[in-house]
Amino acid sequence: MIRRLLAALAVLIFALTGPAAAQSSAPAPPDPVRVEVREPGLVANLHIPIGAQAPSPAILVLGGSEGGIASADGLARRLAREGYVAMAVAYFNHEGLPPALTDIPLETFDRALDRLLARPDVDPSRIGIMGASKGAEAALLVASRRPEIRAVVAGTPTNVAWQGIDFSDWTKVRASWSVGGKPVAFVPYATDKPFAGLRDLYDRSLPAEGKEGEALIRVERINGDVLLISGGEDGLWGATPMSERIERRLKAHRFRHRVEHLSYPGAGHAILGPPPASVEKAAPLAQLGGTAQANLDARADAWPRTLAFLAAALKEKKRGH
Repeated sequence: MIRRLLAALAVLIFALTGPAAAQSSAPAPPDPVRVEVREPGLVANLHIPIGAQAPSPAILVLGGSEGGIASADGLARRLAREGYVAMAVAYFNHEGLPPALTDIPLETFDRALDRLLARPDVDPSRIGIMGASKGAEAALLVASRRPEIRAVVAGTPTNVAWQGIDFSDWTKVRASWSVGGKPVAFVPYATDKPFAGLRDLYDRSLPAEGKEGEALIRVERINGDVLLISGGEDGLWGATPMSERIERRLKAHRFRHRVEHLSYPGAGHAILGPPPASVEKAAPLAQLGGTAQANLDARADAWPRTLAFLAAALKEKKRGH
């Protein structure tokens, strides 16, 4: 059952977060210059804005459990139109990368970040990272390790690292991530009893707050502003309660940076990104929770607020602040 559900999830997330979901009636800014990066340990597409004043702020963009690069590429292109040097990073399910979301080296994202930091058209003091779902999990982990990252956008995030996903054999209990060749601690799926769906599985598997152990993401180590976006009717996992755990942990550690949580009670899992052009085009979003209208409204509200958050964190702050 879990294999079928996870496979369906991958197809849905690809369809909902890729370029087709990023439709708008507003005139499109000039397309950025797109450069493919294909080298050992790094598969990425770099989008360079037209007419931006260098050095520019930059953002790493990570897709979710669909894998590949298409969904992150659509978001990166949109961000480049807003004046950011944006790099869409693939980390599995792409030629030259692991086929499954298991034991993915976090060094993959280090290479991407280092590539951005070395560019003369990028301001190294104004780097952000954005991810949705498993990409949000990775974004929070990476930001907790790399102080160069000054802004994090985590769409439907988790406060813990979860078991990896292998569509060919879901019974393999392995980590999603690794560092230095060693697995990052994770929460395993509680598959000892039947479950009603992915949300039920994740809800039953999540340890009580304060009992997450080493799987807990050390968000208090992040060196920049944090934006969390969640839907109360998330059909995959409890992004809203897990976002609230993140908020409480940051508050308990007297986190000195800005924290914002955009919570949409009637929305589901696929709410990061520009809104579709109509409620009809938003209908597939409901397959991951929430109603079409609630998901459309959430995106319509969250996307401009996401851009405003990034502008405040990366465009308006002076170098070195």
